[in-house]
Amino acid sequence: MMTLKKLISILAMLSLAACGGGGGSSGTNPFPGGGSGGGGTTTPPSVADLDVKLSAPTITNTITSVVTVTVTALDANRTTVAAVPVTLSTDSGVISVSGADGSVTNSSGVLLATVSLGSDLTAPRVITITAKSGSITKTTTLQVVTSTTTSVPASIEVIAGATTVGTGGDTVSIRAFVKDSNNNALVLTPVSFTTNTGTLTSVGTVTDNTGTATATFSAGADK
Repeated sequence: MMTLKKLISILAMLSLAACGGGGGSSGTNPFPGGGSGGGGTTTPPSVADLDVKLSAPTITNTITSVVTVTVTALDANRTTVAAVPVTLSTDSGVISVSGADGSVTNSSGVLLATVSLGSDLTAPRVITITAKSGSITKTTTLQVVTSTTTSVPASIEVIAGATTVGTGGDTVSIRAFVKDSNNNALVLTPVSFTTNTGTLTSVGTVTDNTGTATATFSAGADK
């Protein structure tokens, strides 16, 4: 017959076992892999900026003309970020992503694309290129210019900033607008300025993206 003292001793041992040893380890978790890990969810790359560069600031209005767009994804420390999805778009023309990585940055954090004009050869005009990744959006512009290989100058319009110039060191700005036979502005077209009196300075030698070249005239020593 079990004595009362032995029964109390057994009950005490059972109580300690149920409490995990009285303040010691609660035992091995029967469900490993739990906790706050969230099942191993991967955090997407963090992008703080997109650097958008063009291989050229202008594109000539021919079907075969192409300009390369380079988009680099950067974090807050200006370190490149790979595997970042990037969406590219233009308000005109055609943009095509190139490279084996598709619409995500490669191992160097770079996405490459090309811009062409398609069937719209209108010039001059400006194409806006937009790169977007998450909340980051960056834009750049590309000037469409008339091809100098297909167009030749037909007229030059010269405009002076004033009809008179003083002899005390005053100057007048001279602008020359170069156009083809269809009255389109011609860019990157050679221009030369001469004068039969006074002095020309800051003389432009080619037209800019508006078809304009400039020079500055002063009376000089001829009073």
